[in-house]
Amino acid sequence: MDGVFNDGERDYPAGSFIHAPAGSSHVPQSATGCTLFLFYPEG
Repeated sequence: MDGVFNDGERDYPAGSFIHAPAGSSHVPQSATGCTLFLFYPEG
């Protein structure tokens, strides 16, 4: 939503859609800070 998010491999600018499949691993971080909207579907 704002700033730059890094999943441990690449940067995602504001407005990016990121899908992390169940069981995947990542190292969430941000060098400059960021605001995210997370959605965890049930089931």
